[in-house]
Amino acid sequence: ISNNIPVTTTLHGMGIFNETHDLALQMCGMHGSASANYALQEADCIIAVGSRFDDRTTGELKKYAPKCKDFIHLNINRKEINKVIGTKHYIIGNCTESVPVLMNELMTINTNDIGIHSYMNFDNRNNWINKINTWKKEFPFKYDKLIDGRIKTQDVLVELNKQVKENQSDYIMTSGVGNHQMMAAQFIDWQIPNRFHSSGSLGVMGAGLPYAIGCQIGNRDKKVIDIDGDGSFLMTMSDMKTIVEYNLPVKILVLNNNSQDMVRVWETLFFNKRITATKNEKNPMFKDVAEAFGIKGIFCGEKDDMKEKIKIFLEYEGPVLLECSVEKDYCLPLVQPGAGLDEMILHGDIIKVDENYECPS
Repeated sequence: ISNNIPVTTTLHGMGIFNETHDLALQMCGMHGSASANYALQEADCIIAVGSRFDDRTTGELKKYAPKCKDFIHLNINRKEINKVIGTKHYIIGNCTESVPVLMNELMTINTNDIGIHSYMNFDNRNNWINKINTWKKEFPFKYDKLIDGRIKTQDVLVELNKQVKENQSDYIMTSGVGNHQMMAAQFIDWQIPNRFHSSGSLGVMGAGLPYAIGCQIGNRDKKVIDIDGDGSFLMTMSDMKTIVEYNLPVKILVLNNNSQDMVRVWETLFFNKRITATKNEKNPMFKDVAEAFGIKGIFCGEKDDMKEKIKIFLEYEGPVLLECSVEKDYCLPLVQPGAGLDEMILHGDIIKVDENYECPS
């Protein structure tokens, strides 16, 4: 912070840097914030702490960070150095130890030295910060709200964020894999490390519930919430038996839009709407299934009831499942295959036609 360096995180690093801070850019990558992605593409120096430069965060590698003169890579795993991005500047070791040493060295550099250190001025990045702030104001995470009482996944996550924001240290959240996962990363203000556990890169659908069980066993004093989509939840919902068997007060939030929606989006945009095996139109009533296992079930199908239902869900003492009936939607921004991070599909680029969406021309 004292060096006035903007910070973006990967999906696995949510909360490492408080996203409510002025220098926070939130998550970068395929569904990352536009300000983070634009900043990476415009930066002349990128300090990567613990990052693997995964393709979900770089986009098309040949187009990644074209203006970057220096990559500084810190990683505990020697094999990650120069594996994806080449650099002469790296530190191998535990980042909790190496980062303070690096920052201390930067603060004590004599700026009168000749060479790469002579341009460093930690207090004067005004033009750069102003440009980033413009991006943040122009391209926030946003979505089209419905006015007829129907709910979107983003509505639920925004309300959940409001109700846990002041006490986020009390919670640990997990997720399945899909649009609900990316939207959780986007619309919850992650302020504390190790509060979001999710399967990234080659994401494993169904991971949310077993992750939540493990988190609850290891953190008996925390409220653990599995933020799940219907497609992911269907794959491991039998683990509700484990929750009851061991009396674990896990909270399950199922965002049910009767679709494996992230794949549906790709089928719609990039595969000429060839919708294959992504419809879940014969889903069970997940509330009823939970009650059959002996778990408290709650259902929410109207936006007017959402705030109160989430409050009841959060305050319930034992294991509980809240099923929200939500509408299908796009998760934007979206960096499509072969595109650079600055070639995102943004909110407003996709127009609604009947019940489907069309790819931008």
